[in-house]
Amino acid sequence: MGAPNLRRAVLGTLTLAALKTAGPLAGRWPRPAYALARAAGWLAWRLRGAARERVAANLLPACDGDRDRARAAALSAFRSTASYYVDSVEAPWNSGELGGGHSVGLKRGYFPVSPYDTLQDVRSEMTRTMIEAGLDIEVHHHEVGTAGQAEIDMKFKPLLQMADQVQLFKYIIKNVAKANDKTVTFMPKPLFEDNGSGMHTHLSFWKDGTPLFAGDQYAGLSDMALYFTGGLLK
Repeated sequence: MGAPNLRRAVLGTLTLAALKTAGPLAGRWPRPAYALARAAGWLAWRLRGAARERVAANLLPACDGDRDRARAAALSAFRSTASYYVDSVEAPWNSGELGGGHSVGLKRGYFPVSPYDTLQDVRSEMTRTMIEAGLDIEVHHHEVGTAGQAEIDMKFKPLLQMADQVQLFKYIIKNVAKANDKTVTFMPKPLFEDNGSGMHTHLSFWKDGTPLFAGDQYAGLSDMALYFTGGLLK
């Protein structure tokens, strides 16, 4: 659908919404807000339909000219879309809300204390629960990102055991968060222009109780550690 047709769809939507809400508008002062909401709903519905038709038109060659198949594929694509948003009392976009007053700016969340860090008690509960479940937790703290980014560290273990612990780690954290009317995401980059959550890992090689990455080279590293690091950079 071209721009003129899209504009006609918008104008037609506004006209239709006005006709449908003209009756309720008469006589009662709360009705305008209701009418505006209905008009916005109609507009969104019509624009979504127009966009779906444009997608169907683009899919038409791939569907061998079958318009019904193209429309079905476009409808499936729209049904499969999703969105999310992140919100937190700590977030800088809530700095003007009453009751806050201590927001964490972008990239300024490393080790703040209360009242900026609002999640100390929640993280402590997560940590205690994981320790009770047998996980060896070393430390937890607020991370660089705003809106509640956090770090909870597990002590290293053999690879298979650590893989199992990661699953238990995520399960416990999500359920403790839910019990506190919060939610947790492990998305790698939930916030634009702020630090991502990379689930960073520490690596070390040992043989017969000796750490093979320790040595007398740069920064106290061994030749193996330096070659290892170089391989990662390359």
